[in-house]
Amino acid sequence: NTFDFFGEKITLREVAACLRHPFSALTLGRQKDIAYNLTAQYMNYSNLSDEKSDAFRHAIWNVVMAKEGWGLKNEKMSWAYDFSTSYDQGGKYKGLSSEMDLHNNRVGLNYYDLTSVRMYFRFLWWNIEFGVSEPDYVAACEYIKKKAMNATLVNKDTVTLESGRAKINAVNPNELVYIIPDNKTY
Repeated sequence: NTFDFFGEKITLREVAACLRHPFSALTLGRQKDIAYNLTAQYMNYSNLSDEKSDAFRHAIWNVVMAKEGWGLKNEKMSWAYDFSTSYDQGGKYKGLSSEMDLHNNRVGLNYYDLTSVRMYFRFLWWNIEFGVSEPDYVAACEYIKKKAMNATLVNKDTVTLESGRAKINAVNPNELVYIIPDNKTY
């Protein structure tokens, strides 16, 4: 079920993710705008779904959500995972397109996890985390753009049905995927 919230369709899962991470949710609109702007800048965003620029957008969106989220590294990653999974699963989106988006979200979040470093200070015998050193957007976009340019076209050979749900398999979990073949040169 979806609900109309100031002209946006939202699901109960999305509301729950925002309630679990209220401070990160406050800047959700800004996070979305940054992801769209970076996609337009690096991939000539075409507003088509399921093609290479869409794969890039989902991956960079997760980097942006984690980077702009509130808290320490685990909290930031939890926010990005909770909201993006809630957004791309269930109510509004179904099928292979949804699975493609979920896969690409994980690629972006894995990049953030590998490139961000927890910062600590030592107090007596405890190491206390106080922040995170994060990748800048230029480095993230350049890395994810390379992944997008080499994205794997998902077809009947890389998809199975499990419990009536399309499942992407036989694809490297660290590579982006897309469905619609595009004829553009980026």
